Amino acid sequence: MKIAVTTIAWGKIRSKKAFINVLKSIKDIGYDGVGIETRLLPKELLSNPKELSDILSSINIENAGAYSRMDINDIRWAVESKTSVLWVVPRFKDCNEALSRLEDFTKTAIANNVIPALHNHLRTCFETEEQVAKALDKISELYLCLDTAHAKAAGIDVVDFIERYHDRISLVHIKDLRAQIPKSKVRFKRDFVNVGKGIINFREIIDALHRSGYRGYLMLEIEALSSDPLSEVREGFSIIKSLMNEVE
Repeated sequence: MKIAVTTIAWGKIRSKKAFINVLKSIKDIGYDGVGIETRLLPKELLSNPKELSDILSSINIENAGAYSRMDINDIRWAVESKTSVLWVVPRFKDCNEALSRLEDFTKTAIANNVIPALHNHLRTCFETEEQVAKALDKISELYLCLDTAHAKAAGIDVVDFIERYHDRISLVHIKDLRAQIPKSKVRFKRDFVNVGKGIINFREIIDALHRSGYRGYLMLEIEALSSDPLSEVREGFSIIKSLMNEVE
């Protein structure tokens, strides 16, 4: 398994220079890859995905995947930026429409050699185990971006889920949950916290992934870090790396 971190920790990145500095910091810590929050990229990189690919290559850090709002244009962007995985968050009130649109998006992504990975996400049509399993069962080419904090908050037994759907997991988002509270009361910037600061047993999750044969990315993704997130991003890396060493 490899370790990545999403750029959401730094919020909206205003310039290409600032983005490059973030990447260099990530690389210096020891991360293998970076997750691209497209909505938070500088405009020049959002409109010029090939340049993004060139920048990542020059810093020698891997593109571990990017966020998609399930817009068909995201697939074109992924191809041009050499993004192999899109973690997809469908936001539709009608769940039948969400499932139908997800099926269409999946077919187009696969045809363009891009892996569509459904992100289990609170307050969407794919937050519970039943909802996620229904999508995976219906859409055979769909993969999963398993988010540990969203799963725990929704009452999913993550280890059991990994054992049953391990062959569909293409990405894992790593973040902790401050406390088990009703999912309707979860506030992302308050209740989703850095690894080791909540209630999730990450050792058993990483162990389950290892036993299942998962060799993809463990991607640290936290929305509410301090104004200078580097120390927490470094701390998260240290904890994940230590757990990986114990398991492997």
